[in-house]
Amino acid sequence: KAHVLMNLSSILLNQSKNEEACSAVYESYLSYMEARHLISPVPLLTEMDMTLLLALTFSRLHHLGGGLKQYQEICDEILRLAPQYGVTEDQLYLTPPDIDGNSLD
Repeated sequence: KAHVLMNLSSILLNQSKNEEACSAVYESYLSYMEARHLISPVPLLTEMDMTLLLALTFSRLHHLGGGLKQYQEICDEILRLAPQYGVTEDQLYLTPPDIDGNSLD
């Protein structure tokens, strides 16, 4: 579910539907985190996938989320979690929200 929602977020973003893209990435993140608590480790995600999940979720919600409280809470959570996965604060802030999710380069 998390991957499908992340892909949907990218598609919506490509169509300039920022509000819907943020909603989809928010749901993707919540879905992954729920699975992570139920099945640890989550076998479908590699460390790179986690890096992408954190960076894309943060970037899209931070830059396009309109400052909604629920989105800011997720961004704050990601800022706390990111170092555990080798993701720097700079990477989070500098990741463009419109990349396709295949790479952070």
